[in-house]
Amino acid sequence: MPNLCACQLAMPLGYSIADGIGLGLIAYAAIKLLNGQVKSCPPVVYLVAGIFTLKLDFL
Repeated sequence: MPNLCACQLAMPLGYSIADGIGLGLIAYAAIKLLNGQVKSCPPVVYLVAGIFTLKLDFL
């Protein structure tokens, strides 16, 4: 649920739907990692979250 809140807040504040979805995906992957539920999430999610993290860091 917190990743949905991050997604909903980031879309209007960042003026970009793609950035909002990316932030929600980053939050989802981070929550899974912090809760120790690494196996319940596909590796592609972590890969895409890493790519979005790099995109947001460098742009």
